[in-house]
Parts: sequence; structure tokens; C-alpha cells
Amino acid sequence: MNEKQVPEELRQFIEKKLLGNKAFGRLRGAFLLNSPLGILGTTLENSGSPTQFCNDWDITSTDIRVIGNMIAQCKRDGQDIIADVMSKALLDRAYQLPGETIPVEETQPITIVVLDFEKTLEMIKWIRCAHWMSLNNYLDEPTLIRRDIDMKLTDRLFNTFPSLYEHALRRKSQGGYEGPELVSAFRDDVLDKFHNNVTSKGGQLGIKFDTYNSHLEINSLVLARIFLGDQAQVLSKFTRQEQELITTWTVNTPSVLVEESGLNTLMFGFHPEKTHQIWSDSNNCYSSLGCSNDYGVTIFNKRYSDPFNDHTLRVHSQCSMANLHIEDIDEQIAFELTLT
Repeated sequence: MNEKQVPEELRQFIEKKLLGNKAFGRLRGAFLLNSPLGILGTTLENSGSPTQFCNDWDITSTDIRVIGNMIAQCKRDGQDIIADVMSKALLDRAYQLPGETIPVEETQPITIVVLDFEKTLEMIKWIRCAHWMSLNNYLDEPTLIRRDIDMKLTDRLFNTFPSLYEHALRRKSQGGYEGPELVSAFRDDVLDKFHNNVTSKGGQLGIKFDTYNSHLEINSLVLARIFLGDQAQVLSKFTRQEQELITTWTVNTPSVLVEESGLNTLMFGFHPEKTHQIWSDSNNCYSSLGCSNDYGVTIFNKRYSDPFNDHTLRVHSQCSMANLHIEDIDEQIAFELTLT
């Protein structure tokens, strides 16, 4: 939710009743629990004695009564947006209230690394914008003049990844689903260009499932990596020669989002630099400090974010799981990655 679009009623409610509310602060994130007994089990685990449990439970039960009553009143009065915001905050301490700011000392820098952005982007663009059948169509008629977007993208994909043709021929002869040849070509023409075991460093990112046609078998396709730390810390992991080949973005993310929710809850949105301000002005995501190679990166909590409605469709007018529509093969695109 963009800060400028926060309803005034919600803004006033947060400022007057939630910010600084000790009961709300104590319960924030308390209901996303692993204990089989829920909040009762957590209170028991944190209590050193029966007496301490009783004291802690008295506070907790009073807090629940107070905050529960506030939510019940909001639902009664038709203030569903307010009730929804409060519920999300109770379920997840990393959920950021509209208009809420995070002090710098409470953030954790996350750096995203792409080893060869130009080639990686071509691979992603083909996966999101072309049809899986065009791989076989290209093999059947490799010298045919290509006029439509789909085959132009496919032609350029084969030119960008020289090893793709042989991998695709082998896959076709074996009768398997399309996709493994993309993984193999990316390994041969991008990953193998790097040394010192660099390709195994950091958390591995792939295209978010449900944003591409699931006919493609590309679950093992690692397109980027993430590290906890700022750019200087991350670059120190690579040789000077490797640093010249990689592209990085750093995003200051609330520490609680990383520590409690975990990296698996994050979605990484890549988008053209000219649209980056859209997310920089928003308070339901966290944007890179700058842009690289004409692209910016934004981190979303994917529990509350949809890759299409909250990211891709803010750049493109038409997209689905099967296809992202573009008018020209050189058009910049938006896409989303998650931890594999």
C-alpha cells in the first residue's frame, strides 16, 4: 500500500491507537507460533516458574482482551481494512504498518548478486515472454526468418547461449519436457565462466513458481544469489576479476523480517529503473539503494504480496503465469525471484 494511498481513517487509527500501544506491541507477531499450544505454549516456555507463568498470563490475557476488542469493534463498524492490518501485524512481527518507518540500526542489508546480468536477463525474458514450444520449432527450422516476438526471442536466446542448441537437440531426441536444456546452457555459458567455487556462494534465487509456465522443468535453474551484508562485504567474497563481471543491488531490510520470518518468505522483484520510484515511495516493500544495469530491486514479504498485482502489473499491462506480453524484444521487463 503506497503511503500516499493510505486511507486517512487508517492513518489516524494507527497514529492514535496503535503506535506506542504497549499491549499491541507485546502481542505483535505473537500468533505466528510453532508451539502446538499456541500462545499458551509460548508463555509456558518463557516462564521460569508457575508464579511467573501466572503473572505473564495475566498480562497476555489482558492484552488479548484489549486488542481483540479493538478488532471486534472495527469489524462491527465496517472498518475491515483496519481489522486486516491489525490481524497481519499480530500474525507477523515483521509486517510493516502503513506509514511506519524502520530505524537504520534495526535493518539488515541484503545484497543480491547476478553473475552475468545481460545473459541472465535474456534467459529470464525468454522464460517469461516466449512459449516453450518455440524451442522445438527453432530446432525444426533454425534458418527460418523470424518475425513474431516469440521466435525473435527464441532466436536471440540460441545466439546468446551457444551451447543451447546441442542441449536442446539431446533433450528433444530423448522426448523429455522442455527446460533442462536451459539449465545446462546457463551452466555452460554463464556459471562455468566463473572460478573459485563462486557459483555455490550465497542463497540461491530462481524464478518464482507460478510466474512462468510450469510445463518448463527449470526448478534447478539458479539465476541470482543473495547475501546478508552490504555491497562491500559481499564483494570481498569475490576476486577482482569476478567483481568486474557481476551486478549487485543492496536493500536495507528490517532485521525482524530476516530473523523471525526467514529468507524463504521474501520475494525479489526486478524492474526497469524508470519505475523504481513506485516502490521507493511505498511502505509495504523495501527497495534497493540504487539501480544497476538500468534495473532496480524491491524486496516484498510474499505472505502479503502477489507477484503480478504488486509488482509485474505495475510495469506491464498484460501478464499471466503463462506469458508476459511485450511489444519489442528489447523492452525492459519486470520479474520476480525467490529462494530455491
